[in-house]
Amino acid sequence: MAYTTKKTLLQQIKSGNDGAWYEFYLVYTPLIKFCGRKCNISEDDLEDLVQMVMLRFHKAQESFCYDQSKGHFRSYLGRVIHSAISELKHSRVKNAGELPEDVPDSQEDWVAKLTEDEWKNYLQENALPLLRQRVNPTTYMAFELSVLHGQSPQEVAEVLDMDVAHVYNAKARCQRMLQEIVQTLEG
Repeated sequence: MAYTTKKTLLQQIKSGNDGAWYEFYLVYTPLIKFCGRKCNISEDDLEDLVQMVMLRFHKAQESFCYDQSKGHFRSYLGRVIHSAISELKHSRVKNAGELPEDVPDSQEDWVAKLTEDEWKNYLQENALPLLRQRVNPTTYMAFELSVLHGQSPQEVAEVLDMDVAHVYNAKARCQRMLQEIVQTLEG
């Protein structure tokens, strides 16, 4: 499942569906941890961050009404993550008796960008195995070596014992298919 929150999932959560909460948790935990790591939250504190975000959303979901015309749900969630990161950093530093390292408001946009970037990475990670299933192994290997590992088409052709033109064709075909798979996952 991608970071595209279906309106029905939010409705199921609102109605108290435990399975929907579990799905929501599975989908968004990697995103929350990713943002936490980018804001220098320690590995030990990442679970606390996840729990803070989930608890905030749980409290807000009773009155929360998702309106697609106002933007993506992940943008809203990005603001919740930003707020939780700020609070967590302040509480950890306060307990240590040090001056807090602020997470400035300008980072809210940065967190929103992080959530968007991580969402794209997540989609691609889920799309690659699907692509691998749809093409023959040599075609996928040509794509992987040239696109994912940055080898030149000439190097790939030599390694796979194929024409350079076939490498270019495999690369273009796989990129096109990957784009279609990502669009399907988004929808």
